[in-house]
Amino acid sequence: MKTILVVEDQESHAILLGWRLENEGYDVLYATNVEDALKIIKEEKDKISLVFLDIKLPKSKEGLEIDEGGGFKIAEEIPKSIPFIFTTVYERDDDYSRGIELGAKAFFTKPFDTRDVANKIIEIIGKNE
Repeated sequence: MKTILVVEDQESHAILLGWRLENEGYDVLYATNVEDALKIIKEEKDKISLVFLDIKLPKSKEGLEIDEGGGFKIAEEIPKSIPFIFTTVYERDDDYSRGIELGAKAFFTKPFDTRDVANKIIEIIGKNE
């Protein structure tokens, strides 16, 4: 079974996307901050098929410090064999350019349609068999 890691600090976005992906047959893992995302990637790298990644994230569970480029730091630690997609609430050309330079397969601006994200994931890694 293919597994998607959703790294998103806005619970409503994570739940809606996770629901859509589970309905498409994927397993879904969740992280809400940089620290947890890096831990999951390290521990589950052989299981993860794709990472859906917010750019602006809290550094840790406490959420007291926001890391404006936390998603970029996470992307740098994702093994090259695992594709990733960025999302952000901001439409900034420099974020888009940096994401593409890091190897992002797609970029979604919030709010996004979960059907569009699911279709892009299917395009990138295929349906879950």
